Amino acid sequence: PGLPRGMPGLPGRGMPGLPGAAPAIPPKPKVAPPKKMKGFFWSKIKDAQCVNTVWKELKDADGLDMDALVDMFAAPSKASRAAPKEETKVKKDQKISLVDGKRNQNVLIGRGRFRLTDEQMAEAIIQLDPTILTVEGIEKLKNIV
Repeated sequence: PGLPRGMPGLPGRGMPGLPGAAPAIPPKPKVAPPKKMKGFFWSKIKDAQCVNTVWKELKDADGLDMDALVDMFAAPSKASRAAPKEETKVKKDQKISLVDGKRNQNVLIGRGRFRLTDEQMAEAIIQLDPTILTVEGIEKLKNIV
């Protein structure tokens, strides 16, 4: 019993099949850290893709110091994030101003016209230095104070 002419034969024992699936890699046990960890964003690879890679031959993490890893990669808690902010506030030198910001800026601009440091300006006023405290200089000081 044959097939009609022009019809291909049915697949039989002689036809090659599909290639076999890659050997499955046993899944590693999931480790639950004692603290919430920082996010680590990566792309998972399929078992078939890691056949000839280091991931197939990588052994379990029995020799790793898990406490050190948790300390290095633990997500900061809300309490620990708030504490450094308070410390930085204490560390900064707090300047208390007796004049408002706009007035202070105007005084700094006017004082900048003299091109003297604070110490030189104070010394010129104390000594009444006529080379610095000219009539025009005194007028400028009077306007900014």
